[in-house]
Amino acid sequence: MMKGVATGVITDDSGVNTNQHSKPNTDNNIMHHSGYPNPAGYDAMGENKKDSNIDLTVEEISVEFLLQAVRIKHAELEESNSYTEMECERNVKTISATEKSYSLSKDTLEKEKGNYRFFKEIGEYIHALLECIGEKLAILDRIESQILGIRYDISNYMIERRKEILLERDRLSRQDISVPESDYPLRVREDVLTEKENIKFNEFCLPFDKKRKDVLQEASELFSDTLEEYSSIDLINQRFETWRIDHGESYQQSFIALFLPKLLAIFVRLELLHWDVFASEVGSWKLQNWYTSIHPISNPDNDVLSPLIEQTLLPVLTETVSSIWDPMSTSQTRLLSLSLIQINQEFRTLGSNKPMQNLYKIVCTKFAKATQGLYMPMFSKDHPE
Repeated sequence: MMKGVATGVITDDSGVNTNQHSKPNTDNNIMHHSGYPNPAGYDAMGENKKDSNIDLTVEEISVEFLLQAVRIKHAELEESNSYTEMECERNVKTISATEKSYSLSKDTLEKEKGNYRFFKEIGEYIHALLECIGEKLAILDRIESQILGIRYDISNYMIERRKEILLERDRLSRQDISVPESDYPLRVREDVLTEKENIKFNEFCLPFDKKRKDVLQEASELFSDTLEEYSSIDLINQRFETWRIDHGESYQQSFIALFLPKLLAIFVRLELLHWDVFASEVGSWKLQNWYTSIHPISNPDNDVLSPLIEQTLLPVLTETVSSIWDPMSTSQTRLLSLSLIQINQEFRTLGSNKPMQNLYKIVCTKFAKATQGLYMPMFSKDHPE
């Protein structure tokens, strides 16, 4: 019969202890450190208080003791299981949060990659566009000068003829000689040529018209060797409008709205070669492609149109007034006056700007110079003394 199983003491069939001088094997004993009650005669370390050679028999272990030990162990296992389940739930939540964070980081990474590609492309696009514009500016300056020279020669012919008529009328008026209006080859107020004068004028303009067509043809081919995305004002506006809508913060921080008018100016100047303030309806420049393309996207937060008018239209108008305008021409003066009124009404911020003030000074100076030395009677000859 085996004795001392609960204490780890090995005995043979005769009851003799075969391991009398060794300590009980605590690994096989009940773990007293976990809250089990100590068997009779043993301390908390499992040592026999009296004699380590005294065995604990099976009869000394009561049923209540075993039940209590099992209950305690069961409670510990339940507590351990509960803790393990909590740890498992916490780990599941951590894994779920990590997966979400990873997915979010992945999406953010893809978005940042897209932003990087976009800004790299827009930077390369602006650089290439500036290079293209830089190559064309000198050619456009020459074309503008040629067009202005042609218009000046034609206008100068009309101005000289008008001066001759005005001086002749002034001379006859001083001599109290009345000459019928129909005797003048050119009716000054209405700017209407007689048939003979009209033929002479057309013959004079013929070589200039041909030259003007050749110059305008050259202007139309200025960007013929350039990709459309660098030569079409619609596509250029579309590229920057996409930037403004998709990346509004960086668009504002880059102050591109201040730079865009200078970038688009060359395309506006190219179209204004076909505009003549003295030979077109008032506001006809608003029908040109550059205006219809920029006007819809221009607003107080992204005002591209007003600076563009200031940097392109006003300089062209100023040069035209300075070189071509004949203050004695009723039709030219009327069209110029209406155009200035329209610009002031629609772009009120330009009224006090330096380009507009400079234009006003040129108008006043040229009008004063044109009327200098002319006799202006206060009353007609039919007026009684």
